[in-house]
This record gives sequence, C-alpha cells and structure tokens, in this order.
Amino acid sequence: MIFPLSIAGAILILVGGRAWRIHVRGKAGELRVRMMLFALRAPAMNDIILNGQRGLTQIDHVVLTKAGLLVLETKNFSGQLYDQGRRRPWLQYLGGTQRPLHNPQDQNYGHRKAVIENSGIRPQEIFDAVVLAGDAQFPRGAPEGVIHLKSLPALLRKLGGTREIPDVHREAWARLETRIQGSQEARVAQMRKVTGGGLNYWIQAHGPWLAALGFGCFVAGIFPW
Repeated sequence: MIFPLSIAGAILILVGGRAWRIHVRGKAGELRVRMMLFALRAPAMNDIILNGQRGLTQIDHVVLTKAGLLVLETKNFSGQLYDQGRRRPWLQYLGGTQRPLHNPQDQNYGHRKAVIENSGIRPQEIFDAVVLAGDAQFPRGAPEGVIHLKSLPALLRKLGGTREIPDVHREAWARLETRIQGSQEARVAQMRKVTGGGLNYWIQAHGPWLAALGFGCFVAGIFPW
C-alpha cells in the first residue's frame, strides 16, 4: 500500500501545484501593473467584479484618464506568442511545446461592455489594452491594443494623462465604484462561471491544499509510521 499512496500524493502535488502556480503567476503580473499605476499616481480600480448583461466578470484594472476610462487585462506570459486574429486563440511556444491561449483581447471586449453598462460612459470614451507583464514576445509583432508593461506610461500620456479629468468622466468613475460586487459570494460565483464549475472550480479554489495533501501522502507513502 505504500507505493500507491506515494503515487496518489505525486498526482495531487502535480494537479494542485499547477493550479496554484497559474494563480500566483497571474496575481504577480497584476501586482506589477498595480505598482506601476501607483508609481504613476494614476487613479485605478484593481481586481474588481462587475455584473452586466453577460453576468459576473472580473476586471484586472480600470484607470481614470483625461480621455475616459481605460480597461486593462494583464497577462503574465512567457515564451513566443502568435496572434491569429480576433476571436481566435493566441499560440504560445514555450519549452519546445505549443499550446493555444484564450485571446485576451476578446476577453477584454466583454470587460469593456461591462464597464460601459455600469458606469454609463459613452463608448467613444472607453479604451482597452492587454498588458504583457511577463517576458513573452511576439516575433511577428504584437497586435494592436497589446503592449508590454514598460509601454504603459506612454499609453496613459496618449490618453491625456491622469490629471485635469473632465467632470463627466469623474461622474462615470463614481458610478462605477458603486456597482462593484465586493462580496465573497460574488467572487466565488464569478470563479465558478469562468472555470465551468464542478471539478475544475474545486481544483482552482483548493490548489494549495491539494498540493499540501499530496505532499503529506507522498511522504507517508515513503516513510510510513
């Protein structure tokens, strides 16, 4: 029985550890963007959940600029990326393997719609961009609307900066703040929606505990009492 217990532990470590790494890597990328926005003294809402016509959605960052509201989707990717056009996945080449990635520009389109619905801002006064916080590169050139973190200050300057904000934009910002879904129930419901619920949600929500349990099983299998 010792050997099967070690195998089960190793499987739990792999499954739980992968879910946890994905979560930590994503949060690390968002933190880098948040720190830059703070350094630039840009008014920003970070990691917010809104309810729109498409249901609950999580948005990494919304920034108040002179030109309007800027919606940012952060991705902490590595390797080489290839864009295949809107509504088609990106391709990532990393470590000799290829895998499709959900197109974050399509993802941000839904975020943009949710911000319009909740803030009342005019469509021509809302902007969006995907920020690459990792070391990923587009060998054929990044698609329009995708920038690296170092280019974020230039984007804010292009939108007129974050000072002397028109009253109409401040009002939209204030309305948006009142519509944020801040409860833990809303966050859980949004995560269930994204993962499809069931086992996928359970693994994502309990990744660290799965890895810890797996480690315990692995050690117990090798060194039984």
